Amino acid sequence: IALPVFPLREGSRLVIDGIHVTIDSPRSAISLQTQNGSSGRLVANQYILDGRAVGSAVSELRVSWPETASDYSGRMSVEVSDDLGTWRTVVAAAPIANLRANDQALIENRILLAPTTAKYWRIQWLEQRPAFEITTVFAEPADSLSAPLSAAVEVVGQADPANANDCLFDLGAHAPVSHVNIVLPEVNMVVGVDLSSRRL
Repeated sequence: IALPVFPLREGSRLVIDGIHVTIDSPRSAISLQTQNGSSGRLVANQYILDGRAVGSAVSELRVSWPETASDYSGRMSVEVSDDLGTWRTVVAAAPIANLRANDQALIENRILLAPTTAKYWRIQWLEQRPAFEITTVFAEPADSLSAPLSAAVEVVGQADPANANDCLFDLGAHAPVSHVNIVLPEVNMVVGVDLSSRRL
């Protein structure tokens, strides 16, 4: 669900007295005004999101920026409110990245959170803000996520010919793994284990 995004630029201070909420049934519209009414082209350091149209708990926010945006790596906080006056932090520091090199891209624009219900959301850069502005924010309702199907596979370990202390387990596929149960040769046996993975 796309959320209406209201950028707050540097020098603007959001206070409850400077906000006007207009109800336009059946849909609600919100008009935000900053205290000093600045209309400069400064880059926003925080954004107010109107989440009243979601109607359910949210488990993820996905932010977007222009394709031509410059490289950036930093963190964002996420706060929620039901009255635009009292805010509660739900994510203290989510990593955000937009990195490109040699025709490769590393994009991290998803913010995962515990299922949260709120009318309004506020996201804010914690460090030096990027040179670009966030253009859209999508909210993922928690009830739209279903548990993935899973299967168990039993694999017999083989001694690693290159290292006598290592055992190799071939899953037969490059599959996602959620947990591993190791069966030891003796009852009440305790060992220290390092687990790593690789492609053939």
